[in-house]
Amino acid sequence: MTDQTQPAQRLKQTIAGLRDVLHRIGSQNTDTTLAPLIADAIARAGLAHQLVAGVAPLEKAALPFIVDQKVFQRLMILAGPETAMELLNQLLLDLRAAQMAMNCAAPLHDWPAVRKNCHVLIAIAGSIGATPVMTSAEAVHRAVQRSDDAAAAAEVGNLLHLLQGLITFVQDEYRAKASA
Repeated sequence: MTDQTQPAQRLKQTIAGLRDVLHRIGSQNTDTTLAPLIADAIARAGLAHQLVAGVAPLEKAALPFIVDQKVFQRLMILAGPETAMELLNQLLLDLRAAQMAMNCAAPLHDWPAVRKNCHVLIAIAGSIGATPVMTSAEAVHRAVQRSDDAAAAAEVGNLLHLLQGLITFVQDEYRAKASA
């Protein structure tokens, strides 16, 4: 190993260790108020892992394609201004909870937990027009149903990538409505 690869390798190992610790904290956590913070920390560690591993993170420019704006805006109009804020807040809670659960369950091959959260994500994503997330969750579900661990693990990685983009989208919508 060259001198240049050693720091990169150590960084990858450190991030992997951090993710493992965060997964253990998430799986042992019983305080629901900490769940969104733990999910955020796991997501950030996952993004750091992607950056170090050379996997392109979801770019800000790609975010508008995460959600069909017509479907999403129609839902916001139907909800009305006050309820829309509550809906966005609940979406964030649900999406982060699913993200944390998937981040904890997938490395352990806890496929029943992954499948359960796929159901949640398919329902949420379908209702708000987040077709890429819905389609990815369906792909994970199919891989789990086939008992194809390798495909399920690969599909979960893609799903988590898209899910982080959706969470960012919903956060941005929440902030925009809160400041309006």
